[in-house]
Amino acid sequence: MEESKKNKLNIPTAIVLGCLILGGAFYAIQVNKQKSIEKQQQIELKAEKEQENKEYIAKRKLDCLAFYKAESDKFNNIESWRYIEPVSLRKDSESGLNLSALLPPSDKCEISYRNNQYNEAVCEGKLETYYDYRNNTKYKNIVRGWIPECNMYFTKEF
Repeated sequence: MEESKKNKLNIPTAIVLGCLILGGAFYAIQVNKQKSIEKQQQIELKAEKEQENKEYIAKRKLDCLAFYKAESDKFNNIESWRYIEPVSLRKDSESGLNLSALLPPSDKCEISYRNNQYNEAVCEGKLETYYDYRNNTKYKNIVRGWIPECNMYFTKEF
């Protein structure tokens, strides 16, 4: 009789244990599925943000090019243009670090103009009037920046 009681207890115990194992497996599957869905959503959001950034940069480059063409129509001393991406969209090529934490996230369009006042002879003459720069190249380059005749090009940011 005791054996039949043991058998009667073993069957419900086996059923409860089996249900617990099946329930635990089902729960683990659902948790894994939820994590997978969340990861996929993060990937989609990141791809969407990257696409928005690419579209923004493309638009800004077109704006910069249009501004360059407008300036070229007005002036005959335009040399070149370049678009500098926002820092938050660039990474340091060597370290791979995002530079957005270090610098403000601004983009700009630079147009280079040929300086019509540039004249090397006048530049050297004006440099002679300043402090003796011949032994100090760094000082000479700083002073050159102050004298319009010493700069072949100048840039404007827009």
